[in-house]
Formats: sequence, structure tokens, C-alpha cells
Amino acid sequence: MDLTEFLGGTPPDRIIAAMAERTLLHLPQVHASPTSPDRPRLPFGWPEFVEALNLYRPDSPDIRITKTGAPVSASLLHPATGANRIDGAAFEALARQGISIILNRMECRLPMLDGLRRSAERMFGMAVTIGCIATFGKGGALKAHYDPEDILLFQVEGAKHWDIIGAPTTPPPGDRVLERLPDKRVVSSFTVRAGDAMLLPWGLGHCCDCLEPSLHLGIVFKTPMASAYLSWLLTKAEADPRFRPGPPIGSPPEDQARFDAGLETLVKDLMAAHPPAAWRSHLARRIAGNPVTVDRLPLGLPLGIPVRREEG
Repeated sequence: MDLTEFLGGTPPDRIIAAMAERTLLHLPQVHASPTSPDRPRLPFGWPEFVEALNLYRPDSPDIRITKTGAPVSASLLHPATGANRIDGAAFEALARQGISIILNRMECRLPMLDGLRRSAERMFGMAVTIGCIATFGKGGALKAHYDPEDILLFQVEGAKHWDIIGAPTTPPPGDRVLERLPDKRVVSSFTVRAGDAMLLPWGLGHCCDCLEPSLHLGIVFKTPMASAYLSWLLTKAEADPRFRPGPPIGSPPEDQARFDAGLETLVKDLMAAHPPAAWRSHLARRIAGNPVTVDRLPLGLPLGIPVRREEG
């Protein structure tokens, strides 16, 4: 599956510009809806969502359940027999209560979405993961928050009202969802309907309210922070025997000064041998050279992907 199909003629440069400027980009009717039958439909919908959902275990870290923004235990999806799989009757009972289900790392479950991931990585030159949010009642899956990644969203089914809160801020590293927004002013509101796409820049506060059962698919751009260069550089230093001797302990000050000067020289030499440009090339090779494919998944390991067996 190619990302070009999903963009519906929207130039990638327009998406990249919105990412660089950290501005919201709403693209109405990129795909077919009841009011635009002449446009192609997304090759993802409720049937594909159900197919993916059946590949998750209730105890997988890649599945989350919420109700009006509050977490719900995924253990409620277990069948009465206690088997570690999602039970259809349990799912229906929860869905009728108006829950939301968040599925992450979908590219590891559906080959079609792994193709979309690789296409997006080639187009934008950064690591990507795929997720979706399905909501079966009014309200939103999460409370007001902002995310630390750029997300390209496609509203597949239903309609969702969005409130944009404040100006983009900078989330602390590692935070996924932050409910304490520094600026709680609603600066704009709009409705996203089936067939629309949207670029949500990182750090932009938002809150959603579903007007009907809703399904959206998200391409999450895992943009590395500049500090990741130092982590990569550390792996080079740890492999270099010149960095193994530690600082002198209890030695005269002149010995400690010589160690400090020598270490500064080693670090300069290391950065000269492995400059930021080499790190960026490393990231590009990692994206292009080692795609995830379903036939490479070690299904015997507890990765949250069940091994299907015939029940007799």
C-alpha cells in the first residue's frame, strides 16, 4: 500500500511544510464519503479494523481501552474460558457502553499497513508507526492532551469534533500524553468527517468529541531528537578501547588534568570521525534497509501477537 493513495493528490511538500512550521493542516474530502462518491475510498475500514483487533491479545501493551477519556482494563476483553485472546461477546458488551479502543503498532499485525509504513518512511525519511482509534459512542478517547510526535490522521468512518487548545508547546522527552496544558484556551474548533485527512503537529493541545461511531487511522512520525545523536555517539565510544580507562583516583592534580585534556581530545576525535551527517545517514539506512514483515515475526515469543490454532 502506497502513501500516495492516502494523500489523494496532496503534495508531500505540503505535509512537510506543516510539520516544519508546526501548524495544523486540515484536508477535507481527500477520500470518498457519501458526499463525494467520485473519489477513491481508503483501503482501510471497519472490516480491516476487526481483522487487526483479532490479532491483539488483551494483555498486549499495544492495545488501550478508554471510556470518556478514563482508562478501562483490557482484561475485560478476555473470554470466560480465560484464554488469552479477545472474545467477541466481551468486545460487543464493552462497545455498547461507548468505549474507545486504541491500537498501536498495527504495521506488525497487518501486511497492508506495513506497506503503508514503509511507503511513509521512504517519502518522509523518518521512522513511522501506524495506529488507530475506534470510538463506539459520543465523547473522546482521551482527555485534553498533546502528543510528542507529528501525526497524519485519516478519518475513515464517522465524524469527530476537534477543539484546538493554545499554541504548540514542547512536551518533555518520553511523555506520551499530558493532560496539564499550560494554555487551556480553545483557539479553534472544527469537525472532521469521513474522507478528511489532517496533520496534527507535535505539541499542539487538542480534545475530541465523537458525534457518532468513529474510526481514524494515524501515521505517527517518530522524529528523533537531536540528543539521540549523543546516544549513537556513545555506542561508538563504548566500542573504542581508548575510552575504557577511567579517571585517576587519588592521583596528583597534574595527572587528573592530563586525563581531562586527553578525554576532551578523544571526544573531539570521536565527533570528527562520526559527525552528525553520519548519524543522519545511519537513520536513513535503518529505515530503508530493515523493514518489518509478517513472515519475520517470531510468533512463538510473547510479542502480543497470538499464534492461531484450530479449536477442535
